[in-house]
Amino acid sequence: MTHGELEQLLDRRQELRSLVFPRGFLMTNDPYIEAQAYPFYGAWKRTVCFGYTFYVHPKQNLFALNDGSNGFVLIGHAFDPVSEQGESQEERLLEQISAAFAQSADAFTGYLNRWTGLFVLFVFDTNGVRIYGDAAGMYTVFYGMHDGKLYCASHTALLGDVCGLQFDPYIERLIQYPFYSLFGKSLPGDLSPYKDFKRLIPNHFAQYQDGTWSVSRFFPTADHALSTLPYDSLVDNAAEILSKSMHIIYKKWDRCAISLTGGCDSKTTLACTNGVYDKYSYFSYISSDSEAVDAEAASNICKLLDLPHKIYKISDSDTDYKDLPALISILAHNSGDIGKSNANDVRKRAFFLERDDFDVEVKSWVSEVARSYYRKRFANPRFPKTLTPRYATSLYKVFLHDRKLVRETDRVFAAFLQKYYVPEDFERIPWEDLFFWEFRMSSWNGLVITGEQQIAYDIVIPYNNRVLLQLMLSAPVQKRVADDLHKDIMRKMNPLVADCGVSVVNVKHTENRAKLERLYLAVSSKLPF
Repeated sequence: MTHGELEQLLDRRQELRSLVFPRGFLMTNDPYIEAQAYPFYGAWKRTVCFGYTFYVHPKQNLFALNDGSNGFVLIGHAFDPVSEQGESQEERLLEQISAAFAQSADAFTGYLNRWTGLFVLFVFDTNGVRIYGDAAGMYTVFYGMHDGKLYCASHTALLGDVCGLQFDPYIERLIQYPFYSLFGKSLPGDLSPYKDFKRLIPNHFAQYQDGTWSVSRFFPTADHALSTLPYDSLVDNAAEILSKSMHIIYKKWDRCAISLTGGCDSKTTLACTNGVYDKYSYFSYISSDSEAVDAEAASNICKLLDLPHKIYKISDSDTDYKDLPALISILAHNSGDIGKSNANDVRKRAFFLERDDFDVEVKSWVSEVARSYYRKRFANPRFPKTLTPRYATSLYKVFLHDRKLVRETDRVFAAFLQKYYVPEDFERIPWEDLFFWEFRMSSWNGLVITGEQQIAYDIVIPYNNRVLLQLMLSAPVQKRVADDLHKDIMRKMNPLVADCGVSVVNVKHTENRAKLERLYLAVSSKLPF
């Protein structure tokens, strides 16, 4: 279905309109947006704040504060599990960050780093407007200029629709490459499909001043080096933050559900829910044979804890779902039209759209930032001391031919590395961890969360917190690779989970696959062309 056909469908089918750009937003100084037509249809909430117009999806939240000197707008959800008392209400977060902003830049970013959530924060002062995202970019943000007007949005296709944009020819060639779909649909560097717009990179803010955009890093800085706390203290502090998060989440949403597998991340989340188990429901789903193993493992763990656990069996027959062809096109458009979702994922979205069992799903994504993902994926390769553009390209995608496309992608990563990194950044956090955090997580996982998974219900990710990630990354790399850090957090919070004997390993990351990927990485990163 083409974009024009999708628009025509939505013009006819009012009930499908809320599925486009779910929980999205558009912020602009363009006064001529047609808010009654596609894609808004008069349903998005229009708010004027500090001279800019915000359009917000009906299921999304906007909070604003004017303290008399500066303005703050928060879109999405956020909470503070780090402070001694914690804070669950966004209105209070804005009051506190306003006070911190008045105190100093360090106080402001220090308080922002405590926040968990899926959000974007706008700060308005005499220097213009600054944009900050959540810890790992799970709520994607794109910004730029078009025809002299400022635009910022959660979905690139929203920008394309409003501004009438055409794809960058390089992006067109990239997404048509035969092996592009490997390792997920994502674009290199900070690119969007359109030359005028860039993706906000985690741990950076974008500033608009005097008609131009710039970006600056605010974490990690010299004051945010990895912690020197003893290992046991790291475990205690990380466990406390996760536990506080689970105590806050059930207060923010009426019906909270934790999606479970037998994997390390979700077991750690489950252990840290100890003390409030009765406030949550627990579920898994089966849409393929591989997911049956995960669901059975999750069920066994819940039986051990005497917790009710539901398994959703998702039919593999497309005819069992209403409007599936339309949903396929909508999900592709929500994700920027840079690749289709696989059939299983589309059916999952269709399945949960037809149910109303919970308001928010607790996901354990972002945890992989602390689990040394690249070392696991490539089975402890000998990483170079310096991340080069070609090495970044080789980590990004498999390119077996079309060397022109490889060289173009090298140039994208060369510009990305120069724009966002100085050597001191990788002295504070090893490049394989920081690059995974700031590029891989936000360019792929964030896109999946924003473009697909929020279509049926809200998503909350307890690990999406800078203070927590800094603590976890401070653990010795050997303990992170072996998942000892997560196991020790489990053991502290609930030994029954840690010692349950149930464990599921990602079947996609087999030893043979790791060897092949390691061989490809070694060869590709050294080719001179």
